[in-house]
Amino acid sequence: GLSIIAVGDLYQLAPVGDQWIFSDPSTGASALSCNLWKEYFQLYELVDIMRQKDDMGFAHLLNRLRVNELTENDKKELQKRIVQEGIDNYPLTAPHLFTENKFVDRFNERFINNLSGQKVTIPSHDNLVSADISRQQREKLIQSLPTDPNKTGNLYNSITVAVGMIYDVTINVNVEDGLTNGSTCEVKYIEYKMQDTNRPSIIWVLLDDSRAGSATRHKFLQRGFYNSSIDPTWTPVFDIERTFIHNFKTFQRIQFPLRPSAGKTVHKAQGSTVDKLVVDLSQTKIRKQSHIHYVALSRVKSLENLYILNLNEAALAVEKKVTEEMERLRTDAVVELCYVPLYQVDPSKFKVAFNNARSLHKHFSDVKYDPNALSADVLCFAESRLYTADDSCYYTLNNFTIYRYDEPDSVSASRPYHGLVLYVKNHLTVERVEKFRSGTCEFISVVVSCDTKGCFQVICLYKSPKSSIGMFKNDIEAEMMPLIQRNQKFVIIGDFNVDATNIRSEFVRFMTTLFKCRQYVQKPSTDFGSMLDLIFSNCPVFSDVIEAYWSDHKLIYCAFNKS
Repeated sequence: GLSIIAVGDLYQLAPVGDQWIFSDPSTGASALSCNLWKEYFQLYELVDIMRQKDDMGFAHLLNRLRVNELTENDKKELQKRIVQEGIDNYPLTAPHLFTENKFVDRFNERFINNLSGQKVTIPSHDNLVSADISRQQREKLIQSLPTDPNKTGNLYNSITVAVGMIYDVTINVNVEDGLTNGSTCEVKYIEYKMQDTNRPSIIWVLLDDSRAGSATRHKFLQRGFYNSSIDPTWTPVFDIERTFIHNFKTFQRIQFPLRPSAGKTVHKAQGSTVDKLVVDLSQTKIRKQSHIHYVALSRVKSLENLYILNLNEAALAVEKKVTEEMERLRTDAVVELCYVPLYQVDPSKFKVAFNNARSLHKHFSDVKYDPNALSADVLCFAESRLYTADDSCYYTLNNFTIYRYDEPDSVSASRPYHGLVLYVKNHLTVERVEKFRSGTCEFISVVVSCDTKGCFQVICLYKSPKSSIGMFKNDIEAEMMPLIQRNQKFVIIGDFNVDATNIRSEFVRFMTTLFKCRQYVQKPSTDFGSMLDLIFSNCPVFSDVIEAYWSDHKLIYCAFNKS
């Protein structure tokens, strides 16, 4: 009964010790079951590149690398980024990625040895839980525990902690506070609260994400853990107790949840984004390792901040099964949207959009990044709730001119209740602007023209939910009707606060008769299933309703054909 959205990239590295998600079940009784991935999941492909958006040349190179279609010029560009250790300006402190753990361990050990500050090697405290055996047998079993932390609750049997070294948190310490498995930090101070002990009490770290650990810092600030030696931006890390099962026996381990990560494997770096990066794709034995070049090189934002120790072109590979599955998804399993995005409507059409923003000052940061809203030629908002004193510079949209109709400033502490805002694309010529407000409704009328699209009149309207239909009709007839020019293409769009889900709505008949037009919205325009936001036009338009997550009213739009 749950809907699932799976987000990811099949061109990442293959699951460790498991099958691709699209693989048919093949073991045991599962071989008799259907492939749930192929039966239920469909593809909606995201194509905008975010990590390398400021270096599109590098982004396009990576896209070709992703499918193993590098050009000779691409290879030359990557070869220009090859460096040697020890050269001037070598970025020793930048994150380093390797293909194998042995190279990672060697680099981290060398990095720690070169640090001159505090250092301590911390063994874990291990115990066998509830086993009726001798002390000698117990110690033997503990000594036989594997060194692989993946088998011991993600805690190491021994770690060397050094001030100035980069580490990752190895477990979810506090998910709500951002202290999660993979959080990166730098050790700043090692504190010993117990006399005559080599084991630290607290390791103070500076997290890469300044937002992470804020609740933890506040908690221990209140408890008096901070002093003149402890910077308030540092977060305390304590040793943690975890239980795990090995060879059918339960063990308990106490250890600090950290692992050195100045260097890490490409697998561990999947999903991370860095400003500067050193990549060494050396292998003990040259072998094809599908997608590892793409994953490794695409962690950095720009080509100029990528440094390559070994490109290892002989290992370049793409998994054939992934290519086949992507082809299947793109041809036979594409998600069909239940609406037409406004940004996909032919740009030669004249496009008008409207939304009851329910306080534009609260939701402007959402609006200014919404691609549907920004693709309109005229964008209208009701319930803007702006003061006349609010500076329009805080509500500027690129390539738009703003027209506001604010209610007079309220003497109360609350903002004015209504208000309209129109944005008109700068390529349009605004020939006339008229405004009207009564206790019943308010509207802005603009006449705009464009050499390539024609001339249109757009009227953005908001009706008070408390006003009567009779008074509303009177305002429409007396104030709006005289503004409509003969033979002028027009659209009246807005929140009418009249539920038009009933196709025989008396008010809809009134509007279509008076203006000799048609009402085009055919879907609920609010989260409550009502159709309060309407579009009336005297010529054929294409219209649709789009979710606006910042408001309980949806975004409605219409698109005119070229004159």
